[in-house]
Amino acid sequence: MVLLVAIVVSLAIGFATGGSLDGVRRIGRIRYLPLLILALLVQIAIFSPLLGRQPLIHDIGPYLHIATILTSFLVMTRNFHIPGMPVIAFGAALNALAIVANGGYMPSPEDALRESGQYEHVHITEEERATDDYVQTNSTVANDGTNLRFLGDVIPIPEAIPLANVVSLGDIFIDLGAAIAIIRVMHLGKARDDEENELKRQIE
Repeated sequence: MVLLVAIVVSLAIGFATGGSLDGVRRIGRIRYLPLLILALLVQIAIFSPLLGRQPLIHDIGPYLHIATILTSFLVMTRNFHIPGMPVIAFGAALNALAIVANGGYMPSPEDALRESGQYEHVHITEEERATDDYVQTNSTVANDGTNLRFLGDVIPIPEAIPLANVVSLGDIFIDLGAAIAIIRVMHLGKARDDEENELKRQIE
């Protein structure tokens, strides 16, 4: 949800500074886009209430999560021609390191989860595990055995604030990269038009 806010704010800045959506068609083709869409759809499916309660998803969900994260990262590295994509990919790599190092889950400290109101959603009791009465989640409560804990969702957005959540260092880079991408792409059309107008003036 923080990414959504970053996108909305970036669009507002882009329009306010004379940009337009015309620049989107100037960035060229997004390579391997179907793979990215497939990865996102798989993530939505395995963490949904419909499939997320299935014992099979409880067993293979973490591995599917890792696969979708790595697939998304691969697609990003093939699209560095898009402004801001290297920054987004760097953030995604930090998140991927934390998730892979913790068996398919993004770790988050209990205090951060409680401050953001996410603890009940992430924490799965032993009773729930025994009866499979829980929805698969992409997060886990960090403990003494957590790897790369500092790369997890360690930054809480308090529950009293709209869109309360926990975010990671990687998320911050992803949001920054998205902002760079949107603002710069929105100005591609304007920059090209300015070049064409200057060329016409020189010819005339």
